[in-house]
Amino acid sequence: MKNFYLLLIGTVLLPVTLLGQLTKGTWLLGGSGRLDVPTIITHDEAFRSDETYYEISLAPTLGYFISNRFMIGARFITYARLREGEDIKADVVDFFPQVRYYFNPAHEKRNWFGLLESNFDAVRLGGGVNYFLSPGVALEGFAGARWEGGSSTDLMVNLGLQFFLNRNTTESASIT
Repeated sequence: MKNFYLLLIGTVLLPVTLLGQLTKGTWLLGGSGRLDVPTIITHDEAFRSDETYYEISLAPTLGYFISNRFMIGARFITYARLREGEDIKADVVDFFPQVRYYFNPAHEKRNWFGLLESNFDAVRLGGGVNYFLSPGVALEGFAGARWEGGSSTDLMVNLGLQFFLNRNTTESASIT
């Protein structure tokens, strides 16, 4: 239990001690989650049987700023699906390389970005904003579309929490 409290304190203090700057060399750690209910997700495609299910997905993200405006990284998605009368099935793990372009990296609180990611089966394109709650922690909103298999298009809105980590302590603690 003592180790749990130390880990919790370290997790809370890490974003405060590391500067959250959108500059070259900054790491992005974060993610989002999603719950789809049967009225939203119903598949009727040639390669799937007509199925309706609940779906919970978690999507951790890891990225690295190669310049003040460009971040390259990846998003990992795992899905847990529950159909009525069946056990939970966690059968899909996807890997999506991504590129982000930040339009205003010098803004102190809100940083707008465009995103492109693809894993050969699906392409996701959209835009969003990182709203900084503290120098290293941002709430991220994203809206976009996903094209899968050339025939399916999904519109999506995500909300997630992002941590921006930069060990360069010689610069000011504000977001630049």
